[in-house]
Amino acid sequence: MEAISDWKLKDWLEAAAYTVAILGAIAGAAIFVVNARANAIEANRTVLTRAWTNEGDILATDTKFVDLLLENHDGDIIGTLNSPSLDQPLDVSVDVGWFYSTLSITQLQGRTIAPIATVKLKIAGNDNRLLWQSETLQLPDYLPKSTSLWPHPTVHQ
Repeated sequence: MEAISDWKLKDWLEAAAYTVAILGAIAGAAIFVVNARANAIEANRTVLTRAWTNEGDILATDTKFVDLLLENHDGDIIGTLNSPSLDQPLDVSVDVGWFYSTLSITQLQGRTIAPIATVKLKIAGNDNRLLWQSETLQLPDYLPKSTSLWPHPTVHQ
């Protein structure tokens, strides 16, 4: 093996060609991943914007029922969460992600927006199930810790 100081012009050009090829492959892979992520997030945004519920499944063991209505408002996914245990709906917003999305549940108390819970949402099935997993340790009694939501049969957008 010869030392770098002994390289000829041909050796330097060959090394430069390999370097350019490797950097080009890395750049191409990075662009592919960035585009795939953007496309997946946009697809998730489309699937999420509808009405969801966990009520009515005869096989489910859930006792805490929720109805989640999500709408796209200029790129922001916001909506409301209803439950038979609530007097008025809670406000929700979704941070849409690649593999899962984060649902923030809040309530207006006076002039302050109070956080109620944070939930991870994952699209499953044929994009017709929404897996709900709460990340909040002190969860209110009316919210399920873990459940599966599906498109609401009576609410159409």
